[in-house]
Amino acid sequence: MNGRRLPAATGLLAAAGIAAGVVAALVGDAGGDPAPPRDGAEVPDGGGFAAVSVGVDHVCGLRVGGMAACWGYNDYGQADAPAGEFAAVRVGPWHSCGLRGDRSVVCWGRNDYGQADPPTGDFSGLFVGALHTCGTRAGDGAVTCWGDNTWGQLETPAGPFEEIIAYTHGGCGLRPGGAVECWSGRGELDSAAPGGSFRAIASGGGDRWCAVGHDGALACWDSQRRDAPDEMHPEAARGRFSDVALGDEHTCALAADDGAVVCWGAPRLAADFEVVDGVWVPGGVHVRADTPARTEDGRYRGAINRYGNIEAPEGRFTSVSAAGSRTCAVRDTGAIACWGRADGALLEVPDGPFRAITAGSDHTCGLRLSGRIACWGRPGGGLLDAPEGAFRAVVAASTHTCGLRPSATIACWGHIPGPHPAGPDRQERRVAPDGTFSALAAHATASCGLRSDGTLTCFWPGGRERPSQQPLGLRAFAAAFDSTGWCGLLASDSTAYCSTDVWHDLRAITPSGRFEAISAGHRLACGLRPGGDVVCWDKYGWQQPTPDGAFRDISVGWTHTCGARTDGGAVCWNHNGEQYTPPTGGQLAAVAAGAAHACGLNTDSTATCWLHRPHNPPPPGVHHPH
Repeated sequence: MNGRRLPAATGLLAAAGIAAGVVAALVGDAGGDPAPPRDGAEVPDGGGFAAVSVGVDHVCGLRVGGMAACWGYNDYGQADAPAGEFAAVRVGPWHSCGLRGDRSVVCWGRNDYGQADPPTGDFSGLFVGALHTCGTRAGDGAVTCWGDNTWGQLETPAGPFEEIIAYTHGGCGLRPGGAVECWSGRGELDSAAPGGSFRAIASGGGDRWCAVGHDGALACWDSQRRDAPDEMHPEAARGRFSDVALGDEHTCALAADDGAVVCWGAPRLAADFEVVDGVWVPGGVHVRADTPARTEDGRYRGAINRYGNIEAPEGRFTSVSAAGSRTCAVRDTGAIACWGRADGALLEVPDGPFRAITAGSDHTCGLRLSGRIACWGRPGGGLLDAPEGAFRAVVAASTHTCGLRPSATIACWGHIPGPHPAGPDRQERRVAPDGTFSALAAHATASCGLRSDGTLTCFWPGGRERPSQQPLGLRAFAAAFDSTGWCGLLASDSTAYCSTDVWHDLRAITPSGRFEAISAGHRLACGLRPGGDVVCWDKYGWQQPTPDGAFRDISVGWTHTCGARTDGGAVCWNHNGEQYTPPTGGQLAAVAAGAAHACGLNTDSTATCWLHRPHNPPPPGVHHPH
């Protein structure tokens, strides 16, 4: 995400006060017939794209004729671009804004803080944040911001800016002449900015920054790490560039000579890391799921590539934009190529038959009738690399998956941290706990197993374990409430028993009465009564809204719950009780809810998956391989 102006067509740009030289740089001036797209995307009859703006969950492209097209999640209407011509478009997490040819601003999407209600007047540039928006005024370059001001994000330094990026806790901008000026909360000036003269600036969430100099050189810095270690300037970043874009933990730059895009990775919060032997090293004992890839000797590189977000396609491009773990770039043909996180991969279900399914945050795994496991979803981190052999159960977390073998032992795969690179002994950690188990359940980053002796052990694959102090007498259980809690059904009377801590057995308040089944997630637990009614509660015992009717299965995900009705239908609802009917495509026997998606197991043993949030598909001319 960056704050530069995004051109559409020469006439509109001139009307908006954007230099024609920028048009040549971003639209291209190759001469002759354009080469065909190298990734299969057909340029639409209505004209190719001149620019693209990437948000965390949606993207907007600007066609050469000035029309805007948006795709991705659309739960706030952020992907419903209004009709009419634009000179530029910018997107944030939940709303989007466009600059008209008459220099007025139009916004659409989430608007609970007035962030989509722009003031009147003429503007020359835009920045769209999470809950606020800023624009540079045409003529004097003064900054005007609107929306949420809880952290003083509307308070920017006075004076003219050519370009501005204003996050919640501060930002940076380009002054006339190309000097970078940065500020912390409430407009207080910050000394993190480099010296020199620049023509473009970009940021990855307000922590990492890069600016393109007038000579094409790239300067990158970290607002929380003033020494700007060399890993922010790898060999790939030492050329001459015309554009740069930063995601959460990767950077992509557009080469000035041949229009190629080069990408590299770096930790988002460098203050959480240290540099040891020339590589990024996590500074704490907890290794995050999105830490850099390890070298063969267990150290970590500055190359984060969980979704392939640093694997830029070949070809010649005219502009690039990034946010989160996704990047898009406009080809010189007018087509758009995107890479990185692709939500569509969550829906690509392999052929069955399956007897059980489980959903994590980025993937789903199905247990085939043969006992083998098939996984699908967003590639990366080894989540889809199920081991060979037979299993009798499988559970998916956000960072890993674990299966229960017929021998009652556990096998796990996915992001399994190795030895801590700065540790004194560098000994390998166990992937899964030893011993035999009768059941498994998964948290976001941890899993729990019910041992054959009735005790419960929660574990972080490749890390520590946390066992219960005594047998619990459970016949069924689910991991719940952060990373060390659980809910189960007592074998003696089928009542629910929940604990917020497996080690100290801190019992939580649960509804009374018998249950047939139980499911739990980060915030909620839900139980299925003998008659098919659903009861849900939080870790404080407060009951939560649920739909009416009788159910045969229920699954609690990260932010929503899904249930399979006894008549084969299905319903999903969020933690506020808002419901929707998923496109199941058949009669459901079971459900599995993840983070952004859920899947249903049909009565014919096939599986169907869907996204929880409304979304628009990419338009013609956009290619995003899964």
